[in-house]
Amino acid sequence: MFAPGRRKPARLTSAAAALLVACVLAGCSAGAGQSGKHLENPAAQSLRIPTAVEAARMEMPLARYTVGLADGRAINAAESRLVAQCAARYGLTLAPERRDGGAEPGTSVERRYGITDRKLAAVSGYGMGDKPAKRTAEPHTKIPEYLRTAILSGRGPATVNGRKVPDQGCSGEARETLAKRAAPSRDQNLALSLMDESFYVSQRDPRVRKVISGWSACMQRSGYDYNDPLDAAGDTRFGTGKTRLERDVALADIDCKEAVNLTGIWFAVESEYQQGQLAENRAQLEDASRAGRARVVAARGILDRAGS
Repeated sequence: MFAPGRRKPARLTSAAAALLVACVLAGCSAGAGQSGKHLENPAAQSLRIPTAVEAARMEMPLARYTVGLADGRAINAAESRLVAQCAARYGLTLAPERRDGGAEPGTSVERRYGITDRKLAAVSGYGMGDKPAKRTAEPHTKIPEYLRTAILSGRGPATVNGRKVPDQGCSGEARETLAKRAAPSRDQNLALSLMDESFYVSQRDPRVRKVISGWSACMQRSGYDYNDPLDAAGDTRFGTGKTRLERDVALADIDCKEAVNLTGIWFAVESEYQQGQLAENRAQLEDASRAGRARVVAARGILDRAGS
């Protein structure tokens, strides 16, 4: 999922890089139907632009090949429990990870292009309207920090309390244990990598640049100077919704998105790229998806046996 803020650019594949450069040099227009290798498929010939601005109702084509939020939390909790079990062998007591509260985006698009929920913005600005996530307090264990680091990461003494520490510590052992119980895959994060790539490329697509410019001009007319919605969402003054300024900017942000249909256009353009990625990588994505589902089953099995 994509929370608001500045994004670190994903590394482009050679095909995507060539696509971007070719499109810029050729001066691609909003009506262009050819944008490179990723778009050489029937879906690329006609850009269907949704008018709905509530991004929570949208989903990216590649999203079905990723692990959902609830399943992702199960995997994290299972790994945390395995780490705790491993650490106990060395005399380090850890509390398995637990989360309570802490709202998150419901889909891969909800905050991908910035805020779109007007009711939430009126109350929480760019925040998620959540209470802080609660974590079970970690029991105090009298053990030197350097030994704790060695136990968890494998960086430090090779043995602790007479026991050999796993090469990558208990964290590495936990990941390996969970991987062994799931189906193997060459790239379980393929869909996420491709989604990072599609975002990076679509952000520079002339059609998206045009609608972002329209959004920025709209914001300037409201008295706010931001180059794009992610700049507004990443404003270091914002994130809690405690100030009137943040709530006003967030509402103006949504007004301007609606005025130019930024969310609909950006979603349509990025979906077009993803359809091309899907056509090129379908077999690998199916393989990674099966591995991901097996990993979730393994994680839930660990939690069930532990009574979590």
